[in-house]
Amino acid sequence: MWYMNQMVHSAMTASQPRDRLLAAAIEQAMKGGIADLSLRELAAAIGTSHRMLLYHFGSREGLLVAVAQAVAEGKSNRQVARELYITVKTVEYHVSQIFAKLGVDARADIAAAL
Repeated sequence: MWYMNQMVHSAMTASQPRDRLLAAAIEQAMKGGIADLSLRELAAAIGTSHRMLLYHFGSREGLLVAVAQAVAEGKSNRQVARELYITVKTVEYHVSQIFAKLGVDARADIAAAL
């Protein structure tokens, strides 16, 4: 029983840093995009090291896929704002910028464009 508890606790704590990094990467994508950034540039932009991103996502492409999936889930602007601790207006602005930069007009198209 103790061993099972330790495994669950270990899995939960391992996902928390990944979730924080993913939230920061999503915020960066909404601010200025991430598709043109190298892994090192993206790591610097979100305040971590490229090694941490590799550890949690496997590669730059793995991180881009995770970000695209999170954005393409169809969450409302209000839900995204709540999760990222930013205003709805900020989300609306950045989503419109993402649409314009990627040449898409729906959140579901973001994943394909990345």
